[in-house]
Amino acid sequence: MPVGVTTAVSLRATARNLLRHRDDPYAADDIWLARRIAGLVLTLTGLLGLAFLPVAPPTAVVGPLGWAVAAGIVVGTFTGAVRVFDRTRPVSFAELYALSYLGIASNVAMTGLSGGGESPYAALYPVIVAGSSLHPPRRSLPFIAVCVVAALGMGGLGAVPETIGWAVVGGLIVLAADAIRQQSLALREDARVDPLTGLGNRRAFEETLGAELARVRRVPAPLSLALLDLDGLKRINDHYGHLEGDACLRQVATALQMGVRASDRAYRWAGDEFAVLFPNTTAEDAALVCERVRQRTAASTYTSQGEPVLVSFGVAELEDGDPLKLVAAADAALMDYKTARPSLPN
Repeated sequence: MPVGVTTAVSLRATARNLLRHRDDPYAADDIWLARRIAGLVLTLTGLLGLAFLPVAPPTAVVGPLGWAVAAGIVVGTFTGAVRVFDRTRPVSFAELYALSYLGIASNVAMTGLSGGGESPYAALYPVIVAGSSLHPPRRSLPFIAVCVVAALGMGGLGAVPETIGWAVVGGLIVLAADAIRQQSLALREDARVDPLTGLGNRRAFEETLGAELARVRRVPAPLSLALLDLDGLKRINDHYGHLEGDACLRQVATALQMGVRASDRAYRWAGDEFAVLFPNTTAEDAALVCERVRQRTAASTYTSQGEPVLVSFGVAELEDGDPLKLVAAADAALMDYKTARPSLPN
């Protein structure tokens, strides 16, 4: 494929990735940090707006009435800043995004009241655009485009060079901020993955369990939990070494992933134990899946000496919405299962 065509395809792929729909576009963002940045942007634009009033009074269109409109805009700007700085009041990313558009509208109004053209209020657009980096590209890049249209519409052709300048810089800031966002998200996802088995770790399990409990409270449905144990891992480690034990854990994790259903979620619970969450599943049905996993493991998982690797399991179903009781019941069922089985060789 020619270099030019390859580059064009790569650019299109990059653009699609930047503008793709994300289930949670702010997954790696800190709302409190975003609120502080938004508050600083509002405060700065309010102060600059006050400083520009004597230079470009808002009387060119409606006369003295323009001062009342300008006062309302300035007061509204500072009120917005106080609102986002106030930790006692909840503020969402959607509200911060709406405030950004109000900032454009306010700046257009101030520019128009002062007569338009080469107004000093045009200097506020770069500040407003810089604040748009709080949002992912799917939201911030269209926002920058609106800023460009507003600036050129009020400033005319004379505003083209500076508008292009701050628009390009604003776009680069957005891309840099999104790269940091994606890196943070990747690090956060890595922190939820067990590096040995590739399954979710204890933290991921607890987060998913919390989400499933919230779902069950909204829409009542069965929820079951299974705890599985690799039998005799200590013996394997003592006889063949920890690398052998690690290999067995990876094999069990593979058998577990192959044996559960697409809707089930498997995790490495701790040490030689695994956990599986079964949404919309009774304990009886979950036990059938676990028995299938046990059989698959026994048939496909071996030590380097050809010994089959066995697992035990215990299953419990959520009854009163208490996650601690659910885990305790599954652990008790696992102990009962192990007690009922013949002892493993030393």
